[in-house]
Parts: sequence; structure tokens; C-alpha cells
Amino acid sequence: MANGTIAFDTLSTSGQISGTAKSVDTDYVVSGVTKGFLFSKGAAPAAQGKSLNISSIADTAAGNFQITLTSAMSDNNPTVTVSQYQNQALGNALVYNSSQTLSSTNVPIATYNGSSAATDYTNGVATIVHGDLA
Repeated sequence: MANGTIAFDTLSTSGQISGTAKSVDTDYVVSGVTKGFLFSKGAAPAAQGKSLNISSIADTAAGNFQITLTSAMSDNNPTVTVSQYQNQALGNALVYNSSQTLSSTNVPIATYNGSSAATDYTNGVATIVHGDLA
């Protein structure tokens, strides 16, 4: 099997669905795709499930965990989205944890119960990271 490189600036389709050809600049594709994702579920959010560009998860305290990216982002400000998989209890909140340091390789996440107490969320946490890779 030969290895090589394919280089192009624009992706095009034949427009089979709409009948009209479409194209998109590859810079848009590279900038717009998810650079990391994690679905974790288990006794604590640190139980890793499906993932992309995630090297590890550390459970740093009740309701707090730190995701470490395999490939670093270009700066310390990636966009992070966190959501719950199932409703464990009304009032659960899943957020980027601003009390810990967000960096090009570390994404801190916090989970809270309905009383606003830090609590490990066991029914599934989905985290998505967008931005530019270094």
C-alpha cells in the first residue's frame, strides 16, 4: 500500500440531493470540526467512554474532573460545551469549571445536583471541544 498526500483547497459535490453542485473551502472544514469529544459514564464522570483526542480524565474532587487532550489546542481558550446524557435528577448542572485552569491541554468540568452541591454525575456526561489545534 502506498502512502502519500492529497492536497486541495475546495471540496465539491455533484449535488445529487438538491440537483445543484455545492462546494466548501477546506479552511472552513478544518476550523469548524470538533477537535475533541468525550462521552463518559460510570460511578464518576472520570469513567471514560467514547472519545476523540482525549488522553485521560482525572476525578479531582466530588463533582469535579479534569480532561486532558492528546493534541494541544492553539491557545488556552478553546470553546467547551458540556451536556448530560440522561436526567439523573432535576436541577443537575454540567459546566466548564472556572475555578480550575483551562489550558491548551486541560479542560476542567464540574457537575452539580439540584441543591447546587458539587456531585458526581453518573448517568453520562458529554463534552465537546472546539478551536484550532496547535
